[in-house]
Amino acid sequence: MWFPAAIDPIAIAAFIALLIWASVSDVRHYLIPNWLCAAIALLYVVHVGASPHGVDWLGGLAVGAILFALSAALFVFRIVGGGDVKLLGACALWAGPVLAVPYLAVTAITGGVLALALLARLRLTETRHHTLASVSRLAAGETRTLPKTQPLPYGVAIAVGGLYVAVMLLIK
Repeated sequence: MWFPAAIDPIAIAAFIALLIWASVSDVRHYLIPNWLCAAIALLYVVHVGASPHGVDWLGGLAVGAILFALSAALFVFRIVGGGDVKLLGACALWAGPVLAVPYLAVTAITGGVLALALLARLRLTETRHHTLASVSRLAAGETRTLPKTQPLPYGVAIAVGGLYVAVMLLIK
């Protein structure tokens, strides 16, 4: 240990605070600042140095690098945003090999719930905006579909996965 063990819960609490900040920023602006992801990665170094339990930091680096690379490929195809790529990789450091699969599972499930909630909101909005004219257009055979692209603040799902990791580290 490079730091006193009492610092580890403080580093984990700061990790949680940064995850919440990233979520709020993604919801409000569809943007996760680079400095937030960098701070999460730097806090991981503090966690490694202060954890009273052994931390597989090489495994954490490997998981972080692999998830960063895979999500960067998704970024190339415009499936995820750049902030999502960096946040996923930074949180994956903390998950390491032991928590990587549950971290991804929680993130994916939360992302699915977010997508369904967004779809439901779009459907409700579309239903409320029907006027007599739109009803007559539908009766004439015209169909209306949801927008093909709607931004999804996936940083929220990544942050929830990170919160799961933080809780698991705190109760360890």
